[in-house]
Amino acid sequence: MSLARHARAWLRPAAWQRLAAVAEDAAMRAAFETWSLHDWPLVVRRQDAGPSGRERMPGARIVPAPRAVCTVHDATDAADPIALGLALPAAEGRRRIGVIVAAGDVARHAPALTLRAALPALTAPWKASVEHIDAAARAHAVAPRVFGALAWQAATGRDYLRAGSDVDLCCAVDSRATLRRAEAWLQHAGRVQSLPLDVELQFPDGNAVSAREWRNADRGASVLAKRVDGVRLVRRAVLLDALPAEALA
Repeated sequence: MSLARHARAWLRPAAWQRLAAVAEDAAMRAAFETWSLHDWPLVVRRQDAGPSGRERMPGARIVPAPRAVCTVHDATDAADPIALGLALPAAEGRRRIGVIVAAGDVARHAPALTLRAALPALTAPWKASVEHIDAAARAHAVAPRVFGALAWQAATGRDYLRAGSDVDLCCAVDSRATLRRAEAWLQHAGRVQSLPLDVELQFPDGNAVSAREWRNADRGASVLAKRVDGVRLVRRAVLLDALPAEALA
């Protein structure tokens, strides 16, 4: 099973039970039980997360992972493990928990939530500004999706956004025409000074580049590209030249 970064994945009850059984502490166990009870999704993270993410491991146990994410390994089917994650709200310390499960443990999956679908989760001071950004996106015929704090708030109904929180968005660009529309939308969005936006441009080959870095880089420069299987430097010109003039039917 191949899933894109930021995609949502819902686990089967048996998978939650196994994860709860090997949780590192009571707080982690409670998080798993809460996610299972409400059938909340996890998100797909980089599949290179954790130095042992693709090794065969009998049973389930805790393995280390980068950036202080505590990872529970439960990939009983070592042929197709999937790295997922969840984040707790501020009231629970904003802890991030990674899990590695077998593909068969995923009951269903879906792309990241659209910005428009996430709007009902917003409260002041973000609501008016984000609604303006969404209206501008529709006017420019682009369809951003959400990840990060806003995505978690929309998925769970709990408080993740706080003063100074970024609004994390990803925008697929499948042609030069789409890229131009996305750039025009971002230029418009940049005039909303009160809203800290962090936008990824997602290219058809799986590379995702910070819109800010893309805008500031020369054509011949390299940009940091995030992929589901890792991070690498890619020349901006290579990504641009690979795009068709118009989206393929």
